[in-house]
Amino acid sequence: MRERVDKLKEEVCTLFTPSKDMLRRMYLVDEIVHLGIDHLFEKEIETALKDIHESEFASSNLYEVALRFRLLRERGFWVSPDVFQKFKGDDGNFLNELADDPRGLLSLYNAAHLFIHGELELEETISFARNHLESMIRDSVVKGPLADQVKRALRLPLPRTLKRVEMLHYMFEYDQDNGHNPVLLELAKMDFNLLQQVHLKELKEISSAILDDTYDVYAFSSIDECRTLNAAIQGWDDTAISLVPEYLRKFYEIMLSTFREFEDQMPSNKRYLVAFNKAEAAEWPHRNYKPSFSEQVALATETTGVRSLAAGVMLGMSDAATTREAFEWAVTSTDAIISCAKIGRFMNDISGYKVTVDVAIAKINELMEDEWKTTNRARIDNQAVIPVTQRLINLTMAIPLFYGYDSDGFTFGEQLREILENLYVKPMPI
Repeated sequence: MRERVDKLKEEVCTLFTPSKDMLRRMYLVDEIVHLGIDHLFEKEIETALKDIHESEFASSNLYEVALRFRLLRERGFWVSPDVFQKFKGDDGNFLNELADDPRGLLSLYNAAHLFIHGELELEETISFARNHLESMIRDSVVKGPLADQVKRALRLPLPRTLKRVEMLHYMFEYDQDNGHNPVLLELAKMDFNLLQQVHLKELKEISSAILDDTYDVYAFSSIDECRTLNAAIQGWDDTAISLVPEYLRKFYEIMLSTFREFEDQMPSNKRYLVAFNKAEAAEWPHRNYKPSFSEQVALATETTGVRSLAAGVMLGMSDAATTREAFEWAVTSTDAIISCAKIGRFMNDISGYKVTVDVAIAKINELMEDEWKTTNRARIDNQAVIPVTQRLINLTMAIPLFYGYDSDGFTFGEQLREILENLYVKPMPI
């Protein structure tokens, strides 16, 4: 199988031959990314996108203009939202005929979700496209694979969807397209199965324990045990295990073993930050202290553990990607890392507490949108370390998979279970 994969990769590389046909190259990059094989052609994709960014693009096709905007912004290239002005009338509103272009509207809707702070026109674009797409679905105007893509995007826009999960849908949709490239499709299926074998092996070798929510679960019923565990973590050595309750000792041992592997790479004043803040949160109800919303958000940013994960996601990356500059960016409290933590906290709270007040939910969603804007800006501001930036963004995109915008994947895990089975258990039929 690997020999066949290598042969297919060579064939695909020939498709990247320098060409003035920027549209063809855009379609190629988009198909490769959608099929989940972009990791095989990182250099080729980077070169193609640089050429696309530096070349003039005079298309008046909404789908094509929005596709270019999305592909470039996702990789950290700056593109002005003014490119969509050509689709507006003298009154500043989008042209009426766009309402009859579902493919173009979907492309526009996804592209606009790469907006940053201050781009009010893209916020209005999202509203315009969403209204028309929802109407098309409601009236059954779009059918087949395109309808499925619209439904998925309305639930979770493409720039916020894990590419590996989207690939599960797209691969079957691509197969139904009469114009699909059979070489790309075969390579995607074979690469998926090979990666699945690697992931299964890794999953079997990984022994992990999760501290998340330990304080939340026990703080109200067993504050003494909560304080004891925190004291042991503060000690951070094997001798402190005698302080830990019996049922938590295995966790404590694994935690020490895991974090010792990269502890030396973290600033010494950051090592106990998460444990300290979790203990602080657990103490609040026992002191009858009601923290402000801003205090809860600030503390939650620390206790999600995203700062440590930001460094952890670099493990296994190539030397070219893990430069000193990239590592320093990952372990610093950048806006992107804080936004990732906040999005996770907000989504967890909505799904966990089932807030029913519409105004409160709308406000939290508004806060999350602000953090997504910050995350999008991180791509542009940190293009020099885009491989690492993208890994952190992938971490952010994984949050809706577990917490969802309308369901809690942990509590109601049927959909999450199906996704995991498709990713790690069921091979792709070839």
